[in-house]
Amino acid sequence: MDRIGRGKERKVNLRFLAMTNHYVFEPVFCNPASGWEKGQVEKNVQDSRHRLWQPMPDFPDLAALNAWLERRCVDLWRDIPHGAQPGTIAGVQAEEQTALMPLPPAFDGFVEQSKRVSPTCLVSFDRNRYSVPCCGLTRPHQGPRSLRTLREPSSQPEDLPRTDRGGRRGQGPLRA
Repeated sequence: MDRIGRGKERKVNLRFLAMTNHYVFEPVFCNPASGWEKGQVEKNVQDSRHRLWQPMPDFPDLAALNAWLERRCVDLWRDIPHGAQPGTIAGVQAEEQTALMPLPPAFDGFVEQSKRVSPTCLVSFDRNRYSVPCCGLTRPHQGPRSLRTLREPSSQPEDLPRTDRGGRRGQGPLRA
């Protein structure tokens, strides 16, 4: 979001606009600080949590949890009334499926940027500064626009920038 205007007025960034055009939908925004506009959605989420997780099941691993969760959601969709249309959620979805456009290929939202790590171990990103491991000092990091994917480079001595005490390169490993 580039700018939030009055009411539901928004100026969206180009990547978001490209995504809405790719999937052919028009975004609808809520008014700022108007939580009551999302009340029905929040209530549905709360009800879904109670249906799914009470009593809390036990699983040996993540794969078993995911398999159970998929089965449980499909079962619930067959039982829960749609709310706005006659029939269950699964029934209404099956009827609408014939009228839906085929899903296009996945949207490639990846934007690669090279960022330099400052001498104080900070990376500037979207007008914010983020701390990174010191072993990446003054090395460019390339990755998507998400700092969660920033990986620590190898900490092998030959991969570290080398400098002497006077700051000249090539004399010894840099110590942070």
